[in-house]
Amino acid sequence: MTRTITLWCLWLLCCFAVSGCSSMSAILDVPAAKEAELFGQGFDQYLESGDLNALNLLQKAYPQGDWWLRAEGVIEMAKRQQEQEAQLKEIKVKAAKLKKKDQQLSSCQSEKAFLVKDNQMLEVTLERLKQVLIDVETQVE
Repeated sequence: MTRTITLWCLWLLCCFAVSGCSSMSAILDVPAAKEAELFGQGFDQYLESGDLNALNLLQKAYPQGDWWLRAEGVIEMAKRQQEQEAQLKEIKVKAAKLKKKDQQLSSCQSEKAFLVKDNQMLEVTLERLKQVLIDVETQVE
């Protein structure tokens, strides 16, 4: 009976040791914990200010770590976002220029319509003056 209890106690002790070692290895894995903490700080910094320095530092400090790939993904996404924002800004500038040109075109079309009417009135006046001149010359003869 004592032997059975001893074996059970030994077996439980081994189980506790194995389960404790697996959780302790995660706690004692300091570089991975620091790397994860640096990623978290860098990500928070990016969200607050758009600054990618901490994430870039993570890539340099832990090039073989698990978190640098995640940091690289965030950095790549941020660069794409910046490119899209620059493109959007450029599109807005072009749209403003296009709107200004459209207003100028509208103004020119209005002016053209006014000048066409004015020209028609002048042609009618010219025809009347020609007719008056012809009438005056026929009456003088």
